[in-house]
Amino acid sequence: MTLCFQYLRVLLSLVVLSQIVTGCDTRAVEAVTDAQSLDAATELVEQPDGTYESALQFSPDPVRFGQLEVGVVESRTVTLTNVGGAPVNVISLQLIGSSDYEPVAGTRANMSLPSNPLAVGEPFEFLLVYAPTNEGSDVAELAATYELAGVEHRQRVWVTNEKEFCVVVSPADELDFRNVDLGESTSMVVTLRNCGMAPLTVKNLALEPGSDPAFELTGVPNLPKVLSQNSSRQVLVRFTPPAAGPFSGALVITTDNPSWPEITLPIVGNGYVNTCPTAVATAQAEPGQEFTDALEVYSMTHLTLSAEGSSDPDGDALVEYRWSILEAPYGYAQRFEPSANEPAPQIWLSLIGDYVFELEVVDENGLESCEPSRVSVHTSTNRDLVIELVWRTPSDLDETDTRMGGGTDLDLHFKRPGGVWDDKFAHTDCHFRSTRQELNAWGAVGAEDNPGLNRDDIDGGGPEQIDVRHPAYTDGSQATGYSEPYEIGVYYYQDWNFEPPVMARINLYLNQAEAIVVPLLPPGQEQAMALSISDPAPAAQGHFWLVGTLDWDADGGHFTQTSSESQPMLGFPN
Repeated sequence: MTLCFQYLRVLLSLVVLSQIVTGCDTRAVEAVTDAQSLDAATELVEQPDGTYESALQFSPDPVRFGQLEVGVVESRTVTLTNVGGAPVNVISLQLIGSSDYEPVAGTRANMSLPSNPLAVGEPFEFLLVYAPTNEGSDVAELAATYELAGVEHRQRVWVTNEKEFCVVVSPADELDFRNVDLGESTSMVVTLRNCGMAPLTVKNLALEPGSDPAFELTGVPNLPKVLSQNSSRQVLVRFTPPAAGPFSGALVITTDNPSWPEITLPIVGNGYVNTCPTAVATAQAEPGQEFTDALEVYSMTHLTLSAEGSSDPDGDALVEYRWSILEAPYGYAQRFEPSANEPAPQIWLSLIGDYVFELEVVDENGLESCEPSRVSVHTSTNRDLVIELVWRTPSDLDETDTRMGGGTDLDLHFKRPGGVWDDKFAHTDCHFRSTRQELNAWGAVGAEDNPGLNRDDIDGGGPEQIDVRHPAYTDGSQATGYSEPYEIGVYYYQDWNFEPPVMARINLYLNQAEAIVVPLLPPGQEQAMALSISDPAPAAQGHFWLVGTLDWDADGGHFTQTSSESQPMLGFPN
């Protein structure tokens, strides 16, 4: 090395190397090692999103070589990448400092350049060679001058052979146990990692004298302990508060890092008497109505639930809400929207019957409510006839999903006397092709005796529902009535490749009375009809279940089930 350069290096060491080549800041989350970076001297460029960062980036940073013997040569690949938001023109690449570093291509003052412009995300690689002529430290600066939007900028990185000492302690600033219940013990991990190239010797790990005895150090290795490059060691700090109030202490770590031989990590915690939060669940059926925990509404109502009344006696924040369905009618396959973890989700009451929804809340310390809170809902109908179709597909693992192809597709059919199954033109069969507005010619003039399909389900589980306010008589006693019964059927329209069978069930509500569940089967059997063959369109030869016939007179409805032994059949029985 020349005397001139040795003098230059003395000046550099007085100004920057005292902070760059001797160690790292052990308290940072990502330790800043000796000759780590030149961020303070790097020009920052405004990016399109309004942030500021250098448009060019060197890697590695710093460029580090080993401490070689004289006569030994070592090379390093350096990558210059455009990490900004626009192409840049690289004007020059220069090496300033120790002459023991040389570029493979070009000269120190005029190194080879990438093809301009350097595109966003584009890397440019080149080689540096280190051939020491004397023992000792060698430091240089690698500088890239580039032009962006007509303005010149400069990005720099250190090139060094200095032995790197680096240590990272995590957590970096403080070990905070926050609130811990009295008498309970909580442990937290402290990780010590050697982020340097040289081995790191851990000389001692201990709680600082004067630390509160509520803190205890466990898992300490036999010391001294040598950590190789990138290796780490963990120790546990346990906190057991004997009383309410704050506690403090510190963990002292002693290493052979010459710049930071002793690291002090503060420890804090609070003894706490945590009272469980109170869950309060309410609901409303219509906007503007009062929220309550017991409701009676019509089916097909969208219910809004609320946890607004929930609280925590300690003033802790409620951080988690858990809604669940404790009770619902058979075949119910709806989910909370947008999720069961919202304070005020909605859910659709798609079936007639009784529901119970439960709420649990959790405070910021992870304590659940002492008791859950519940909302009870009874749904009914004001129609004389309601037909519900529900089904389950054992091979469908989530029958609550709502997407095309997410589940099997069954269709509910309600045919008027003298009508045609799957009628696409005269609308004598109420189903997904003839829903309500097309069915105004049933019985007398007006809508009172016309059916309507309230829901067509195509993604599994159902329900599908047809209702009639006051069905026309079928005993011939009305001039606008009929002299033969209505018929109810179910067709297997699409399986979406789910494995058979599908288990279908009809809930039939006549004169607003209790449901008639079809099929009626002997005790011990599931009250459901197994359907296995979906519609091989356009043949229309899927499984069809002729559920039964329905007569209507002045006394109301009278249902007759088709023998289950004869069902299902292939195709519509027209």
